[in-house]
Amino acid sequence: MHIPFRKKLIATMAIFFFITPSFAFSSTLEEQLNAKKQQIADLENQIKNYQTEIQQKESEAKTLTSQISLLTSKINKILSEIKSLELSIESTGLEITDREQKILATKEKLNNQKIALAYSIELLYRKQINSPLIMLIQSENFSEYLRKINDLIYLEDSILATIDKIEEGKKLIETEKQALVEKQEEQEQLKALEEIQQREAALRKTEQNILLGQAKKKKSELVSLLNLSKSQVDELRDEIYYLQKNGISLEDAVKYGQIVAERANIRAAFLLALLEVESGMGTNIGSGRYKTDMNPNQWDYFLKITAKLNRDPETTPVSKKPNYGWGGAMGAAQFLPGTWLGYEAKVAQLTGHNPPSPWRIEDAFMAAALKLAHDGASSKTKSGELAAAKSYLSGNPNCTKSICNWYANLVLDKAAEIEKNLTPE
Repeated sequence: MHIPFRKKLIATMAIFFFITPSFAFSSTLEEQLNAKKQQIADLENQIKNYQTEIQQKESEAKTLTSQISLLTSKINKILSEIKSLELSIESTGLEITDREQKILATKEKLNNQKIALAYSIELLYRKQINSPLIMLIQSENFSEYLRKINDLIYLEDSILATIDKIEEGKKLIETEKQALVEKQEEQEQLKALEEIQQREAALRKTEQNILLGQAKKKKSELVSLLNLSKSQVDELRDEIYYLQKNGISLEDAVKYGQIVAERANIRAAFLLALLEVESGMGTNIGSGRYKTDMNPNQWDYFLKITAKLNRDPETTPVSKKPNYGWGGAMGAAQFLPGTWLGYEAKVAQLTGHNPPSPWRIEDAFMAAALKLAHDGASSKTKSGELAAAKSYLSGNPNCTKSICNWYANLVLDKAAEIEKNLTPE
């Protein structure tokens, strides 16, 4: 029995289009993500309770016992934050796996569609070998001739539809790849924050042990560093660890931090805390080169900056490209070239350096302070500083992503510790 060509084509196309994997979350993966989200939410409530407890105890911390109790609360809060960060990292890992599976599934479907397209084109070629006149002669009747013409039209429409599906598949792959890069970036940032929090916990435990052993005593000896006591200087060295690790001395960090913060009308402790966290997250600061690590859309800006400063662009350091996205940020404040140029004139006006350099500590600190002031830190309130920190990380002061909240809260926590040691006794 003769089966019409259209039915054959429909059956063939169905084979290619409907045997591909589904993109939906598996129930197991969705359950895992929901469970982790619930655990994170529970921990966030616990962290809020610890924060309230800390605020109450800070006003009472006069005796040694009270100070030890306060440190215990701080340690508990940090440990809860670390646990929540670990869960966020695991959750992001699951989402990365799902994105990778979606990309593979889309590629497989794309390949099937390409095979279907080749098959359809071959059929169309065979059908079009004969002219309409010959097809008419070979047809038993006019109805058969019309069916053949109709099959050709249907085949052409199917080819166009398949081409559209291939284009849609390509766009979907690009979208998923971009989402994958963002998730990879978020995971790396969460890991960096976890490392910083591990160090914070170790610092607070050390401080607690010193108090418990009654070995921490007030020292009357003053040093030249802004009239701070020796114990305060030692504690500041611990708090400003990553800045020193990236080549900025404690003395310069404190000096320029206070100078530029005053000019920009923000808190010095907040500026130093943000730059400290930035340095801790930017583990590849200064080990990259622009041609291999910077997004090409920033090259012209970078070359403009290095030309003004008479620097060799081939040897001028920038942040190294991670295993996702792009590097190419400059100096201690980690500004991208295009962003730096937006603040260059104001930095020159306030520092007197013309042109200013993102690799000069005072200029870099000044640019960071101006950006933070612009984004809300000049209010010197918690809400203003949280917004400024979120904007520094993501470009959005109202960012609600977990990474933005972690980053901003960590900056404020560190600012509180630095503030404590920036005040002369």
